[in-house]
Amino acid sequence: MFEGPKNETSSEDLPLDLPPLVRTVTGFQPEGIHLTQWTQNSVLVSWQTGEPLIANNTTPPPPYDPATVRSVVRWGTLSGNLTEVEEQDHRLVYSYVYGPASGNTTYQSPILHHVLLRDLDPDTTYHYAVGDEAHGFSEELSFRTLGGYPLRIGVIGDLGETYNSTETLAGLTDAEPDVVLLVGDFTYANDHMSGDAGDKGVKLGANVSQSSSEQPRWDGWARMMQPLLARAPLMATGGNHEIEQLLLDNNATFTAVNARYPVPQDPDSETLMTGPNYGAYYLNQSAWFTSNHSQFKNESGFATQSGYFSLDLPGVHIISLHSYVRRN
Repeated sequence: MFEGPKNETSSEDLPLDLPPLVRTVTGFQPEGIHLTQWTQNSVLVSWQTGEPLIANNTTPPPPYDPATVRSVVRWGTLSGNLTEVEEQDHRLVYSYVYGPASGNTTYQSPILHHVLLRDLDPDTTYHYAVGDEAHGFSEELSFRTLGGYPLRIGVIGDLGETYNSTETLAGLTDAEPDVVLLVGDFTYANDHMSGDAGDKGVKLGANVSQSSSEQPRWDGWARMMQPLLARAPLMATGGNHEIEQLLLDNNATFTAVNARYPVPQDPDSETLMTGPNYGAYYLNQSAWFTSNHSQFKNESGFATQSGYFSLDLPGVHIISLHSYVRRN
């Protein structure tokens, strides 16, 4: 928990240059480590490497090459004896390019890594570390797979990254949930204008129709959440604050959240859906909160990414219905 201005109804956003949002690693060392409950006996391990690259559109930074940093998880059931090794190629980067009205800025993400651990034994503690030999591994972390019923589920929504958020996280962490269910609105990055390389962003408040977003807040949110989500797997769905419509990229939506927090998919597939939802776009920006059930439409041939899923857990069946992605 971090002391700062907070109250029961509102709270200031945490600064990006102080804990728990500030970057504390160097080079391509792993950070922002988190787990996603993929099936009852499989877990997706995710992390980011590299400092985000931000510059004015006149001289935009080139993206990282994901192939330059490997995605390796060392793991095992004994602490200090991580004899199992899983390496996969589910890594990617994404870009946010904004026009003059939104900062005239290009943001290139860190390299985002995803490795799926399958066929895990139930009710078992697994120790793990992520990274690669060339750039270093994380500290040893651990999680416990699901056993039987009853199940302790932590439920959060509209978390953001405010001083109040740290109190919420402290209480949730103390409760020691088996899994965490996030029902939308991760970072509130779209409450901030994107800025140039030296700008911390301008707060917009709840103006979610503004085509802008301070993408480094996604990087900071992953750091803030690591103490919880590196041991308690996440299940999540996107909300209106994850739309982040990109007018300069065919009206792409949900780019950041799909790339960073993919939802459960076919556990036997060798591919992973992490792309944005092209063709899904906002129709009624001035009255998104009214009873307009046609806010978005998808009239393109692009496949919907990370929209809907269901998951069997001990004694519980989780169903995610994404309010902002049409099912067809």
